[in-house]
Amino acid sequence: MKKVYSKFTKERSRKFQIETAIYETENGERLVSKEALWPEGQPHVQAMFQNYSSHPNKEMYVACRQEDNKIIFPYVTGKSYYDQVLEAIEQHSMAGVKSVLAQYQILQNALYPVQNPMEVSEEFRHVFGTVAHPESYMAAANVNIDLTLDNLIISEGKTQIIDYEWIFDFMIPVKFPVYRAIFALIEKHRKQLEDFMVPETLYDDFLITQEDRKVFAEMNEKFGEYVEGGTESYHKAVVGYRKHVWELNNLL
Repeated sequence: MKKVYSKFTKERSRKFQIETAIYETENGERLVSKEALWPEGQPHVQAMFQNYSSHPNKEMYVACRQEDNKIIFPYVTGKSYYDQVLEAIEQHSMAGVKSVLAQYQILQNALYPVQNPMEVSEEFRHVFGTVAHPESYMAAANVNIDLTLDNLIISEGKTQIIDYEWIFDFMIPVKFPVYRAIFALIEKHRKQLEDFMVPETLYDDFLITQEDRKVFAEMNEKFGEYVEGGTESYHKAVVGYRKHVWELNNLL
């Protein structure tokens, strides 16, 4: 096989650093592999396979297999939810953007049909920190927190989840991945969205309040520290050079 693409996540802690590569076989088939860059990262790669093989809704995920120290996936082609949102943004269609996010919510509900009031575990605190009023959130185990719009591909008439690297077996608020997906969309396309709508109203459609956003932002920051190695991470090294941005709603 010939390697045609490679991406390294070296900004992370060594135990989470991986190479994502695309290979092309002699008959033109493409495959995707994920492999640890360091020996201490092998359990993380192994966990990806376990995330798939033991997930109660694994038919919604792209299948994978183990091969040596790698995890191998098929190369999935199709239109992502993110592609659909970009088309709606180009057309200045608020209804189009919200329609895609409504599809996202249906998928989210299907993934976690059983939800219960949040119970905070030590594992949760270690990864996400302390949550204010945790009992107010509905939660589930095996939540994929990286369920962003670009990780959802419509292929052969159905939605497939192409990334399940970050699934935890303890309880997590089910609204957290929704917050992350909307936050990423607004961060990337705020100016374009502002041409025809107030971007923050997208949170309202999912009943994510300003207080929720504050809690989830803190969780997201703590998760970033966990992945990147804490206070000595690459993220912390460059934060001093970052331009500060304040949301008008938060200032008000």
